[in-house]
Amino acid sequence: MVGSIIPSSKILIDKMLGRVDWENTKLFVEYGPGVGTFTRPILERMAPDAKLVTIDTNPEFTSYLKESIDDERLVPVTGSAADVEKILSDRGLPDADFVLSGLPFSTLPPVSATRSPRRRRG
Repeated sequence: MVGSIIPSSKILIDKMLGRVDWENTKLFVEYGPGVGTFTRPILERMAPDAKLVTIDTNPEFTSYLKESIDDERLVPVTGSAADVEKILSDRGLPDADFVLSGLPFSTLPPVSATRSPRRRRG
């Protein structure tokens, strides 16, 4: 059910999130949040007016995030990262400013692993 047998370390989390321009990130999307190892640190760093959309195919993980994290900026969704454009559009949200993938690429079919969401220019 999870992509790793051990949780990501604080050092890895800090390194991955250290590249984010938090001041200008109003919409953050996380693919494969699982139990929220990155979700919580993302929320800690986000601006009060930002949103975090998490997308997981496992409804148990989505429910867990909804129940364990009380933060109105969090929008947990059960679905596929391949449908990110529709997921955001259905919620009236713009393109993401930043996307973090926690998906285990070894479990994805080749077509999914090569497909990327549209990128904002400028």
